[in-house]
This record gives sequence, structure tokens and C-alpha cells, in this order.
Amino acid sequence: MDFNSIISYAQRHNASDIYFIENQPPIVKIGTDINKLKVAVLTQEDIVNVLSNIFTVEQRQDLQNLPHFDTSYTVLGQEYRARVEQTVSGPCVSLKTVSKEVKNLQDLFIPSVIEKLLKIKDGLVIIAGTTGAGKTATLGAIVSYINNQDTKHIVSFHDPVLNPYPSSRSFIIQKDITKHATSLEEAVKSAMQVRPDIICIDIKEPLKGIKSILYAAQMNHAVFVTLDASSSVHVLSMIIDAFPPEDREGVRKVLASHVKGIIVQQPLNRQDQQGVIPAYEIMLNTNEVREAIVGNRLYDIPLIIGAQATQGMVSMSQSVRNLYQRGLITEDLAKEHLQDSHDDETPLSFFEFSGYIDSEF
Repeated sequence: MDFNSIISYAQRHNASDIYFIENQPPIVKIGTDINKLKVAVLTQEDIVNVLSNIFTVEQRQDLQNLPHFDTSYTVLGQEYRARVEQTVSGPCVSLKTVSKEVKNLQDLFIPSVIEKLLKIKDGLVIIAGTTGAGKTATLGAIVSYINNQDTKHIVSFHDPVLNPYPSSRSFIIQKDITKHATSLEEAVKSAMQVRPDIICIDIKEPLKGIKSILYAAQMNHAVFVTLDASSSVHVLSMIIDAFPPEDREGVRKVLASHVKGIIVQQPLNRQDQQGVIPAYEIMLNTNEVREAIVGNRLYDIPLIIGAQATQGMVSMSQSVRNLYQRGLITEDLAKEHLQDSHDDETPLSFFEFSGYIDSEF
């Protein structure tokens, strides 16, 4: 196997991810599609070669005692987030493309209501989605917007730092949680001592520091966090379930008061085959949402989101319809996702949307 040829092929086809595992051919992810390359399956020797290309001798020694390991890696001018994890088939190596370009909100087709969430003085905003949905890009666009619009003190935690945020009007400090702190809880508490306006958290397991995150959101800090979750209800359930049963009533009250909004995104293949475009669910903190959280009726939230579009909330199905109406995704893809959400009763042409930020589409 020619390692650089595989990388070159992936780059020419704008693949977001590359996978190497024994007894499978190399696999590339283009858009949301998984593609097995029409080459010989990888041998144990091939995997050893891949590991040797990406990881240092010291890192390869550490791999023998760890279930997984992450690092950054640059090849043929492109930076990747490299990860190796142990499986029943041996080591699986993945390379995820890292874009150094910080996108703006218009590039990401984010609904215009997001601007309200970017002006909060305190409270919590959660950017959610499955792995690879583009949460890091969205957080970067949010920081870029604030950075260019206002003079704020921003402290941002990552693992690792993939996209440096250049300070413009704001003052931005970025930290690698694995290098500059002993834990997320300690990092957030330390950040609060310098009294930033905004705390951003883009790490793999933010719930490990959820107590300190909620505390910061209550103490005059605007907190933006990324989280692996598939819906607003999923986000809230994960946070509540992270606490002992006896504490959950109090946690629901804190969430009802201090979660200002949840942004959930799902990447869909573009009709023009130029990569993916995100569909969004946007939950805002309205009276009905607060009552549902405090009353332990999270199952009501999807209905509330769908019914309160005039207040700026957006359901995933509404967003999918809008992308179809704008010619950005195919009719088949739109119908597939509406069926998956059990919301295919309304024809695709019947939904009116409030608009995107400065959208000319």
C-alpha cells in the first residue's frame, strides 16, 4: 500500500475522514457517504506502516497500553486529527481533516435567530450534533462573529487546539485542556478567576466538568459548549442524568433558568455534490420550554419547538424542508430525513422559514 497515494486520493475528492484497519481496504468519507477504495485489503504490515507514518516511536510504545490515542498530524500540506483505537480486528487508524479556516456564520447557513444567543451576558448555549457534524466549525464561527462585533474577553478550552482564534476586537485566550489544566473542572474554575465575559469549551467529554460549567453560567459568564448529542431533548437528558437522582430536580431548575439555547446540527449531502450542508434544530428558552424542563416533561419540547417557529425556534424537519426548497438538497434526501423524524405528513412545499444570517439564497 502506498500511504501517500491514499492521502492524495482523499484530498482530491475532499474526503473529511480516512480510515485504516486490517483486512479492509482503506476507507474514505466523502460528504456523509462511506467509500471503500477498490484496492487490496490492508495487511498487518500495512497497518504498521500507517502507524509509523503518523506516530512517533514514543507514541507507538504508549499505544500498547492505551485503548485509544489522539494527536495532530500533517501530510501533503493538510493537517489531520489522528486517532488510533484498539478493536477486535487490531488497531483502527482514523484521520479527520482539520480546516485552519475559521468559517463565518453565513458559510454555515445558520438561522438568523442565532444572533440573539451571541449577545447573551450570562447563561449556557450548547452546540450539539453527532461526531463529525461540524460542532467545532460552528463554535469557531460563533467566536469569530463575537470577535469582530464586540470587545469581549474570551477564554476557550480545546483538546487539542485545532483552529487558532486570532484576536480582533476581542481578547482571546485558547488553552489545550490536556496540556494547560489538570481537569476541565479545574480549568473552568481557574478561568473564572480572570473574569472573562465568555467561556468556550470544545472537548470530547464536557460532562465530566458539568458542575463547573453550570456554575460559570450562573455567575455572569456566557458559556458556549459543544456536546455529542442528537437533539435538544438528548442534550438536556444527558446533563440531567450526569447527576445523582437526588440532585436532578435542582439541576432541572438550573437548566430552565440558565440554558439560553441549544443548537443541534446534522450534516446532509448537498445536491450539487460540493460537500455537506447542515440542517439545524434551534431550541430557545421560552416560558413553555422552561415549564417543560422544570416539570420533567422533556418529551414536550419537540412539539414546543415546532409550534414556536414565530419566536425563532426551528425544528430539524423544518430546517430540512427549507434546504430542499432552496434547492440545496435533493427531494429524496429530504423525504428520507422527514420519514426518519416521523414528520412526513406535511408536503415539502408548505413550510415558510424565517431566514438565514445575511442570506442571499
